[in-house]
Amino acid sequence: MHRRPLLWISSGVLLLAVVVWQLTYPTDTVLPLARLDRNFVSGKKSAEIQSMLNEQYTNAPLTLSITGKKYDTTAAKAGMIPDNTAITQGLTAYSTWQRFIPFSLLVIGLMKNQPVSVKLDDSTFTTYATARSQDCAISPTMAGLELDGKKLKLVPAENGQACSTQSIRDAFDGLQLHSTGTSIKVEPQVVNPAGQGVDTSDVIEQARTVVDRTIRLKLLDKTTTISHATLASWLELPYDEATGKFGVQVDSTRVQTYLETAQKPVYIAPGTTHIHTTNGIETSRETGTTGRGVDINTTAVALSAKLLSGDGTVQATMIVLPPYVTYDEPYSADTAGLQKLLNDLVRNKGDYAISLQTVEGGIVASTKGTEHYHPASTYKMFVAWAILKRIDSGKLHWTDSTVNGMSVSKCFDAMIINSDNACGEYFGGDVIGWANLDTALKGIGFGCTDLSPPGWYTCSDDATLFLYKIQSGQLLDADQTNRLLDVMKKQVYRDGIPAGVAVAVADKVGFLYGMLHDAAIVYDSHGTYALTIFTDGSSWGDIADTAWQINAQLNHMK
Repeated sequence: MHRRPLLWISSGVLLLAVVVWQLTYPTDTVLPLARLDRNFVSGKKSAEIQSMLNEQYTNAPLTLSITGKKYDTTAAKAGMIPDNTAITQGLTAYSTWQRFIPFSLLVIGLMKNQPVSVKLDDSTFTTYATARSQDCAISPTMAGLELDGKKLKLVPAENGQACSTQSIRDAFDGLQLHSTGTSIKVEPQVVNPAGQGVDTSDVIEQARTVVDRTIRLKLLDKTTTISHATLASWLELPYDEATGKFGVQVDSTRVQTYLETAQKPVYIAPGTTHIHTTNGIETSRETGTTGRGVDINTTAVALSAKLLSGDGTVQATMIVLPPYVTYDEPYSADTAGLQKLLNDLVRNKGDYAISLQTVEGGIVASTKGTEHYHPASTYKMFVAWAILKRIDSGKLHWTDSTVNGMSVSKCFDAMIINSDNACGEYFGGDVIGWANLDTALKGIGFGCTDLSPPGWYTCSDDATLFLYKIQSGQLLDADQTNRLLDVMKKQVYRDGIPAGVAVAVADKVGFLYGMLHDAAIVYDSHGTYALTIFTDGSSWGDIADTAWQINAQLNHMK
């Protein structure tokens, strides 16, 4: 008969106790059962949450996708910083009036899943978005022509694409980070080529008149008739906005490329003048022979004009190629002399960085070896190493499919032998991930390389260290080491270090804008060594000369 009052009293005491607990619940403590990014964090203090955010989310992986290409970085490098204040306030928010409602603390906590919202570091993000906008940009391709048998065919123009920095910013708007990785997708804007949809029948007839002409090139006393197919390949069809019509013009770059090959029968490479000095004063010289070649620019202009005007023969303009000039200084036959040579080469050659390390003998020398350079295509040897590690672990197989219908094996070879960009970007971005490659390279001792966009730089010291470790068997087993070195020995661009040392070389070159790089393992009679030469604004001939002088000094030291 007294149970009901007792029950009411007990319930009242319980409710009062719950309300008292809720009223005294600390304002800097996460609500019970609350989650942060789907992970339970109940009972943690605000300071603990902020520490967790800094550790787990500042450098959380971030992947931006643009038409299938992925760009891996971290939140911080993209300018995305966890909004610690807003996040901790969201996890601890519990108003006074809510505290008077029994069990509201548990209910509100259970319903709370706080996302990791971000603040924008505008300067860092602008740099990142600008770089991705440049990566995205593809100019539309102008319509061209090709000869299919006797029929002149139009090669249609192709659309380009663009991603404005604002469109990238919009894609990041309202972004929520996840510790395991966050993906963002940007859809580029299609850039249509000029004159799309305009009738080209008239201009095709004009072009046929041009292609049907008989154009001859005379190299000294030898005359060659240029094929109609070649003539067709030189033409492009620019669109004139003012008239609303297409025209016919010659792409001078294609003509110059043709002449580079056509001049081979009459080309004579220049020799080298060796100037001997002591303390900077010339003591003697060995004068090298002059060479001979076609004046590519002048002859290309003449060919273009002749093609547009009528049939005829163009006499190639020949020029005398002066000998290369080298200065031989008396360098001591030791590491000090080698270092002085590197210093002088960098001083005299221009924007150069040189690093060297012998596989035996412990000789290490470098000048500007830690200076940052865009790696150009030398990065592909790092990618090749990471691919071989995946092959070795069974995560990847030589017969797996990659881009353009190629197997991993064929794509791997093309990436090194022909410096194929599609394979390099696929392996580096899609298979490995730039951030993962970056981490792996730091793990083998790289001190000045960052291949996680927007960094994208390396240095000659790191490239040389990599080659030294590859050759000495520190990074791969014997079979995989040989697999990589075999393709590096077959790479087709041989006018740099291989031409200079004239011995067996396994190397990877890079060329982009004005940069020319060569990273090589040189197998000389005096010993094997890793040599990297990074340049900006140089030439393959100067790189070859640099390699020749270094190799001569090493021979002097043996």
